[in-house]
Amino acid sequence: MNEAAFYILDGEGYEIHDGVRYDWSAGDIAVVHNNCVHQHFNADPVKPARALVLKTKPMYMFMNMLFQHLVEPRPTEPAPGDGFSGARVGARPQSLEIKVTKERKHGLG
Repeated sequence: MNEAAFYILDGEGYEIHDGVRYDWSAGDIAVVHNNCVHQHFNADPVKPARALVLKTKPMYMFMNMLFQHLVEPRPTEPAPGDGFSGARVGARPQSLEIKVTKERKHGLG
């Protein structure tokens, strides 16, 4: 559950995935699959290589979509003093909804 995609912004280089070499340059996408032993290499000794890394695990965690066994069930009642009157299981805190709305207004969401 920790695969990643690397969108190469600048530079040239290569990856070694489970002993296999994959060359890349700006505009390419390198995908690292689960349980893959890998390394990233910049082929230019002078210029940096930059990549935008996209990982799925944080998205799954944010969307509460990790289907892993719970050690302890989630409480059905809000904790005392949590500041959310009438909160229920699965409800989003109002402050989170406000934050997302503000980010979307600024073109971040």
